[in-house]
Amino acid sequence: MKKFDDLGKILVKTFFVLLFVSSASSAVATLADLQGRTPEEVSVTLTLSKPANTVNGLLTLVAYDADFPNEGELVINGNTAIPLFGAAGVSANDRKSANITISTPASYWRDGNNTLLFRHTRTQGFVIDGWSILFEAGLDNEDDSSITSGGNTDTGNSGTSGNQPGTGSVNLSWVAPVARTDGTAIALSEIAGYTVHYGASSGNYPDSFFISDGSATAVTVTDLPAGTYYLVVTTRDTDGRDSGYSSMATKQTQ
Repeated sequence: MKKFDDLGKILVKTFFVLLFVSSASSAVATLADLQGRTPEEVSVTLTLSKPANTVNGLLTLVAYDADFPNEGELVINGNTAIPLFGAAGVSANDRKSANITISTPASYWRDGNNTLLFRHTRTQGFVIDGWSILFEAGLDNEDDSSITSGGNTDTGNSGTSGNQPGTGSVNLSWVAPVARTDGTAIALSEIAGYTVHYGASSGNYPDSFFISDGSATAVTVTDLPAGTYYLVVTTRDTDGRDSGYSSMATKQTQ
């Protein structure tokens, strides 16, 4: 049985920013419709709180008809253009919606207003119906030699509490969502809690636990056998409705 504890040495920090944005106005059905003549572009502004000390921003786009590798590009705050949609642009997405995750440097993003410029450069185009972003941080700024496999600073005394030998821990922190997928605001009082889903293979999350506190912002998963883990988070509102998965985080215990 896994133990969930806020104490002990933090091996890995992952920040889940659960901001689901569909439009600047809830009356608009899509975030960016780029199915016209090329070249065309659509600019969107997103306001978010960026956690400190992050290294990556995992952006998941809800894309319709993203069926070619190089249909366009995305420019975040004037930085280097990111091709859309790479290897994820496959014929199976023809006239269908797909969640496509793109890894971006955290430095591309700002705390506050962010400008995203979507460009359509070839083919019949695509539609962006929504997105989510997960900010990911690295190891704590501490000497790695002091980090034990058990996730605490004690050095093998038989009476020490903590993880079992050969296990590790993952610490997750997040910011509460501020909007639903339709663009309407969601208050903290409308959030019942969060579910953390995880597993040993990408896209397969057989293990999960629910945090029944809408104001919670962190949890530590301990007693994880050594290996690579894939984690996502969902938000549950007070009516019992769950959000879609956040972007996936990949972590390896020590």
